[in-house]
Amino acid sequence: MPIGVLAVIGVSVWKYLGYSKARATVDARILDYENWIKARDREMEDRGRILKELRRIGATSLGTEEEKVTASLRMSLNEMIAHFGLIESSVTSVKPTPVKNPAGAAKVAEFVRKDQKSQSSAPDFYVVAATMSAKGTLEQAMRVLATIQVQPWVHRVDGFSLKPNGKERDRVEMVVSLSSLYFADEKLRESAEPPGWRPVREAEFAAWMPIVVKNAFKEPRPAAPVIAAAPPQAPAAPSGGGPAPVAPTPPPPYDDWRVSGLAKGTGGEQLMLVNDKTREWRIVDAGQTILDATFVRCAGEFAELHIGQEKFTVKSGQKLSDRAKVP
Repeated sequence: MPIGVLAVIGVSVWKYLGYSKARATVDARILDYENWIKARDREMEDRGRILKELRRIGATSLGTEEEKVTASLRMSLNEMIAHFGLIESSVTSVKPTPVKNPAGAAKVAEFVRKDQKSQSSAPDFYVVAATMSAKGTLEQAMRVLATIQVQPWVHRVDGFSLKPNGKERDRVEMVVSLSSLYFADEKLRESAEPPGWRPVREAEFAAWMPIVVKNAFKEPRPAAPVIAAAPPQAPAAPSGGGPAPVAPTPPPPYDDWRVSGLAKGTGGEQLMLVNDKTREWRIVDAGQTILDATFVRCAGEFAELHIGQEKFTVKSGQKLSDRAKVP
């Protein structure tokens, strides 16, 4: 084979090998770009989902500015205390604590790039810690605590304590610590108005009533002395020789049972009662009976009862003996 032909073949092979190497490099880069684009698409999908979740959390906050959030938090807690009638109250809060993304502190690659440094150094959100204290009855304290727990802006109850107070140990001193978070970014909170607060509903408070009724702080009542009962005497037979009169049946102990609450929920209406003597606690659903009284329905602060063919109403806080007859 002529030398010229061999030279041409050699040059062609050399060029082909160079082209193959360059193409392999380009193909690898194209594959990298394709993978990067796919990863970016996944990140954009996650971004939308995460942004939606952040806005949902932001909607439960008290605002986006430190002064407004702190003022709203303190005002709401003070209003709760006043609403339930507690006394000698105090509400304090501390300066919000910034919370940064832990990925930035760990120097994850995406957070140490030059274009991400400003974002990685900024806090993700702020946490305001508050402490409230007040004195009142155990039921008042439990209602305040239950109300705190149903507020969406109370993101964490850090702790609480109850200390019996008074000679009869019928009052308590309550201390509650809680935390509320907020975002400084206004885009994560659509409403500019604070959400306010609402009292706990009776249906929600029903789970707390056993604590109130039991009242572990109160000293147990001394046992009543046992008095031997006199043997029953047979009623005297009438002089005419007829049957002996029957002793009258004692009335039901309506005076022992007090209405502690009324509730309306998805499961229907309920009447909650407590026995002032035995401290027994009972929930009566609509249609069920307590003693010989049938609970019919709730009517505002009143419960409608049927005893025989007669209708009565009794208000929350009253004894069954205080019932009023409905004409």
